[in-house]
Amino acid sequence: MNRSIVVALTMLLLLITLPTYYIPCERNEAVLRGAIFWYENPDPIAIANAFPLYVVVDPDNGPNDAPWKRSDIEMIESEGIVLLAYLNIGFAEQWRDYWDSIKDQPWLIDVKNPWWSGEYFVEYWHESAWGKNGWVETLRREIAKLIAMGFKGILFNNVDNYTYREESRRVWLTHSTN
Repeated sequence: MNRSIVVALTMLLLLITLPTYYIPCERNEAVLRGAIFWYENPDPIAIANAFPLYVVVDPDNGPNDAPWKRSDIEMIESEGIVLLAYLNIGFAEQWRDYWDSIKDQPWLIDVKNPWWSGEYFVEYWHESAWGKNGWVETLRREIAKLIAMGFKGILFNNVDNYTYREESRRVWLTHSTN
């Protein structure tokens, strides 16, 4: 498990250091030189034919609005492409399969993200987030699931949510009451 985390962080650093050149796209994807971020209705054939170095995808939203299949992952990786799974660690997402088991936890703040419906702020530094049935345990299960699915790395999103916690909370509470 530790090796997987190191690999994911290494991949994140590689993505950060890639030169940024945006290419206009027709669908809901952002393309950087060397990387593709494609979160909705990805087309494995189109991805493989684009020959990027890295592709970041939502593991629960693969081809045909279903979770990614190992065969699709292997087909893309057979082209020398590293397929990374997206994992939001700063916000819990209502549409994920872990939601029902965490929705009443004290580290899950009842503040919705006004820009992403169904996302809730996570205080992952809260003491109970590190205990039994905590956020860290939930993330460990998610990481294990992603590895079992065949992903070679993980892009951790919203790692920095603690830096804007108070400002975000104030803005979000104001926004949600309007």
